[in-house]
Amino acid sequence: MERAAHILIVDHGSLAFEGAARLLRAEGLAVTRAGGVQEALQIAHDRPLDLILVGDVSLAAGESEGLRREAALAGATLIAHCDESPSWADVTLSARATDRDLLVLVTTLLRLRRADAAAARAQEYERACLDLQHRERAWRETERALRDRTTELRDLNALTMRIGGALSLDEVVRASLDGIAQSLSPDLIVIYARQQDRLVLLGEHSSEDVAWHRTRSVHHVGQCLCGLAAQQGHAVYSRDLASDPRCTLAECREAGLHAFAALPLTAEGEQWGVLGIASVRARDYRPMESFWEAIAGSVALGIRSALLHGQLEERVRELRASEARLSEAQRIARLGHWEYDRQKDELHWSDELYRIWQRDPARFAPTVERFLESIHPDDRA
Repeated sequence: MERAAHILIVDHGSLAFEGAARLLRAEGLAVTRAGGVQEALQIAHDRPLDLILVGDVSLAAGESEGLRREAALAGATLIAHCDESPSWADVTLSARATDRDLLVLVTTLLRLRRADAAAARAQEYERACLDLQHRERAWRETERALRDRTTELRDLNALTMRIGGALSLDEVVRASLDGIAQSLSPDLIVIYARQQDRLVLLGEHSSEDVAWHRTRSVHHVGQCLCGLAAQQGHAVYSRDLASDPRCTLAECREAGLHAFAALPLTAEGEQWGVLGIASVRARDYRPMESFWEAIAGSVALGIRSALLHGQLEERVRELRASEARLSEAQRIARLGHWEYDRQKDELHWSDELYRIWQRDPARFAPTVERFLESIHPDDRA
């Protein structure tokens, strides 16, 4: 808490100084009165002072110097209201002044004090306003970041659900293109599959703002931005294709594209292709790098699952074809086969074996006992 300003008045009890003291006290200032110089010197020595007003008292040369010295030690301002001594030539009122001058002086002091207090309050208010503005700005930035993050998570979840419902590679590519286009509205989306050192186009989507005329469906690893992303294994961003020496193919620039992001499609430690996203307007994709990489991760998982699903279906088709060929060969040769699961005690017959033994698969369940019963007793040994 700040200390109230302390004023010492040295006078013989004049009415003018009495009124001045009341005015100062009414403003919350501490006022002490001394009836002589010696008393004033003692007070100045014992307590901190801010202002010493000297009234109609006689000051000897030594007393004036002592009062000046005590005022200097206390850091106080010394003002002589009524002074006969030439040693006071450098103080505020150096000549004999009237009571009206004293009231003007006190009023001026109070006005200055009020102005200082008002300025201090104004500064404090300004600091509070600035602090409030900073807090509000920080809160708005945090709110915007949370809102953007929520939107990103929602879009990512929607895309993942859309891709997760697709099985074939064509379905995954279409789901990825549609999901990214609806959620993020880029001007161009391209998806490539990596096949050794080649990038083969799987699908693309362009907005009405793009004059897109693809000249080739196969790129090479290390060529242009998509090829560099595949070669380096990390995202490649460009804010201006026109001035980017890494953009070595003219098709994007000729389509009026300005910004580009090429993201490798990596899942389970294996690279499956590249995702390209572009805009005809100036844009920096890098601040949303984590989001774009999450998008690419979802697309990569979808492509991986689709390719594995395709391989599995192909394997199933091969097995079924092999079983059909085996069944046909057994029919022609009138040969059958059986398998016995010793742990489950289950016996399995081939179709031809049922025909050889003239049994209906729907009505006859083969077991070891039934099989032995069907053999002539002389042949069982």
